[in-house]
Amino acid sequence: MASVIYRLMGVRVGQGYEKAEARTLYRDLMRHTGKVTITQNEILVQLRARAKDNYLVAAGYPELHQKIPLA
Repeated sequence: MASVIYRLMGVRVGQGYEKAEARTLYRDLMRHTGKVTITQNEILVQLRARAKDNYLVAAGYPELHQKIPLA
C-alpha cells in the first residue's frame, strides 16, 4: 500500500519522479526532520526547508487539506 501511495505522490510531483521507486521518493522528498502538532481540529506537519522542497510546493502539497473521517 505504501508503495502505491509513493507512486501517486511521484506522479503528482512530476519532475521525473513519475517512475521513481518508493525508496527514491522517500530519500529525496520525504526523509525530513520537522514538527508534528496534533490538536482537536487538525494535524499540522511542518518540515525544514530542503533543496527538493520546490517540487512539493509546485505539486500543491503546502495547500493540501485532507479531512480525516471519524470512526
